Amino acid sequence: MLLVLVYIGISLDYILMEVVVPILPEYLLRLSHPDDAEFILGRLIVTDESKSKAALRHQLIESEGVSFSILYGSKTFVQLWSNFLVGPLTNRIGYSMPLFIGFVIMTASTMMFAFGNSYIILLLARSLQGAGSACTATAGMALLAGVYTDEKERSWAMGIALGAIAIGRIINTWNAV
Repeated sequence: MLLVLVYIGISLDYILMEVVVPILPEYLLRLSHPDDAEFILGRLIVTDESKSKAALRHQLIESEGVSFSILYGSKTFVQLWSNFLVGPLTNRIGYSMPLFIGFVIMTASTMMFAFGNSYIILLLARSLQGAGSACTATAGMALLAGVYTDEKERSWAMGIALGAIAIGRIINTWNAV
């Protein structure tokens, strides 16, 4: 049962990490340029008269690349640094509380991201997802290491749990098609 819980937690984390990628660039454009969004996203046939419009459109789309990259990378950045805090915390207080807190944080960050209507809210939600992911993954893997004491069983359980990363990526790839 614990293996299933950790597996679900890790796979949901990777599904949540990737599911917004296809819609995020357009959403960011609509947030930052609400009046010009249809012009930017529309198909523009380039003629001699419309070259300046095409250049403006290209410049606006290109400008959103930095904000998209920061937003997308914030989860991983926060998760990386949160792991240094969650590891020792898990050793002190046990596995169940950080695992539960991780699920709560990931749920809250998903709701924030779903209803966020500004870039700052989206960035905060994505960063919170990184903290929740650190709690879930670190405490979950430590829990498995504590429960499965035999090396063969432990390697099997951790292999299954880390296979959730692949399942999360496959589900996202399948949804994108």
